[in-house]
Amino acid sequence: YKEQTLSLTELNDLQNFSEDTILFTAKNSDGIRKAYTLTYGETEVQPIFEFLQEPFTRIGYAPQTKILGVSTKDQSKVYREEKLLFSVKNASRVVPHPFADFVVLEAKGEPISILRPVETIGKSEEEIERAQRKQKKIEQDLPDWMDKTYTPNEIHVVDLTQNNRYRIPFFFGEDFEWYTDQGYYCSMTL
Repeated sequence: YKEQTLSLTELNDLQNFSEDTILFTAKNSDGIRKAYTLTYGETEVQPIFEFLQEPFTRIGYAPQTKILGVSTKDQSKVYREEKLLFSVKNASRVVPHPFADFVVLEAKGEPISILRPVETIGKSEEEIERAQRKQKKIEQDLPDWMDKTYTPNEIHVVDLTQNNRYRIPFFFGEDFEWYTDQGYYCSMTL
């Protein structure tokens, strides 16, 4: 094999585009992230998805369904070919299913206290209020350098044929990926 140096930096989102071609994103000489393909045995990368005019941070593509997920700093968009299907705030990444009309959105949920929730079962309203006051005092007494809340990850599965969105809160993982050989199995980094 012949070693080749690309004139691009910060390669990311490496994925299959076709049997002999890979898709990836990288920053060009102007420092702008763009999408490219590289075919096995060739020496030049080819720009792709040139209709994307806004800067983006992440990209996911399913060649069989032609679903493209594009994430920017504050929103994500889902396209089929060049047609925008929908956009959503608070999603940091879109992962299209390799052969079905599903996408997964990686998102952040609502902030929650880092302290254990107040027990309410079998307690009177007075006991619950006293415990809540005590917990609020503990939160206020935490040092300034310590976070008072935690923002858990969420996974949203969007069915594009039915136009339904299923929210899975408190999802302990990130970098969601579909297993292509097992249909609807998935993996993520814990």
